[in-house]
Amino acid sequence: MGQKRIYKQYYKEFKEEAVALIRDQGYSVAEASILLGVASNILYCWKNQQEQLSAGTALAEDENSA
Repeated sequence: MGQKRIYKQYYKEFKEEAVALIRDQGYSVAEASILLGVASNILYCWKNQQEQLSAGTALAEDENSA
């Protein structure tokens, strides 16, 4: 009952490539999710983060850590 959750961490490059599958190569989020073994809700979050970075409305990961 007192176990802590272990969260898997992904490299920035992996996230960018995962979103590129959806955005550039025409995969659906569900297809990319199965292909990469990542939950679809996580892919949606990464996609939204990259869109916000492109629009200039979000902080980059290295800026967010401060």
